[in-house]
Amino acid sequence: MRRFIPNLLTLLNLLCGAVAVTITLFAGANLETCVLNVAVFLVVLGALFDVFDGFTARKLGVASPLGVQLDSLADLVTFGFAPSILYFHLQVSHAASVSPATLHSFLVFSPLMLLLFSAYRLAKFNIDTEQRYYFKGLATPASALFTLGIVLAIENNTASPLVLALMKADYTLPIVVLLQGIMVVSNIPMFSLKFKQFTLANALPHLLFVLVLGLSLIFLKWEGLSLAMIAYVLLSLIFRKRIKVVPYKVGLESESV
Repeated sequence: MRRFIPNLLTLLNLLCGAVAVTITLFAGANLETCVLNVAVFLVVLGALFDVFDGFTARKLGVASPLGVQLDSLADLVTFGFAPSILYFHLQVSHAASVSPATLHSFLVFSPLMLLLFSAYRLAKFNIDTEQRYYFKGLATPASALFTLGIVLAIENNTASPLVLALMKADYTLPIVVLLQGIMVVSNIPMFSLKFKQFTLANALPHLLFVLVLGLSLIFLKWEGLSLAMIAYVLLSLIFRKRIKVVPYKVGLESESV
């Protein structure tokens, strides 16, 4: 029975992502803010299940290759497909009409690029043993948090004028998705929030990240979540040499940061 507990948590992660996609698509372009907030909450809840499935598997000593594969399938839906659909909603609802119409039709589906990048990253993650100690590229949960920050800021009317102006342009969101996808599949070493050995020196990038996250959320509200993910990438670049030698512990069952 205990062998099934981690897999159950992973399946709950998958369910959260699937429901988030379903309610977003079902509501269509007239998606109410409260429904969208529920979809975002489900993605966050899925992230919590993603953290605890690997933790539970290690504590119970029941980690298995099946759990690894199942985790990646769940992550693809919750942190790949669901964010893509949320971006799709923004593209449909907020982008101005472009000419010719065929170009607009193509741009509407451009957010699905993030799904493709996420699938490639998760497959690469499963066969790369180096990522036991640090991540290569932006982990899919971190990528999802970047998406959630933008979506929540725009839909809850807390976005800055600059972000609102950019997102009303038809070409902006496809460019954002493309750049985000490139970061997801990149080989840039990025630190995990988990430790094998805690020291102040090892924790410096983590402490700086938490500081930026807190200040960003206070002063920029939801938009600050996306800014914090950008800071996470920049901090990883700054500390990249240390990241590759510090024994960070990243479980193979989970890609959670």
